[in-house]
Amino acid sequence: MPVSPNELHIGSKAHPFSLPATDGNVYSLRDFDEKDVLCVIFSCNHCPYVKAVEERINSIAGKYSDSSFVLICINSNDDSVYPEDSFDEMKKRSTEKGFVFPYLRDESQTTAKAYDAICTPDIFLYDKERVLKYRGHTSELQSPCNLVCRLLLEKKEPARA
Repeated sequence: MPVSPNELHIGSKAHPFSLPATDGNVYSLRDFDEKDVLCVIFSCNHCPYVKAVEERINSIAGKYSDSSFVLICINSNDDSVYPEDSFDEMKKRSTEKGFVFPYLRDESQTTAKAYDAICTPDIFLYDKERVLKYRGHTSELQSPCNLVCRLLLEKKEPARA
């Protein structure tokens, strides 16, 4: 992950991207326009923190797949430093683990830098207008789940922390 001194703040707009995915498609931010809630998780293959929650992430993506929610993961790690984070290894892991979400490769780290992603996993939750409503880590994974439910079911502005 790139090191960033900045931090994306609640209320910031999502940055556009166009990235290849392990399923053979190229996804852009606009591909998810029809969804009311977008969850972007900066992830990777090698991180023990990611490995500890990837089943939970996959479960959340599957649980809400028929709703107005979409979850995507983006791997921005340098594969010369972490060979297990190469695009080929991402494809293998996605297949082995049965990922039901788009798993995107940000080889240039441009997207990670735009989002100020500083670790894995790093969670960004956006509303329909792609305004950042939540940013956190998987130690707080229940919080984004609750927020997703509130955004989807109540269609109200979430309370500010």
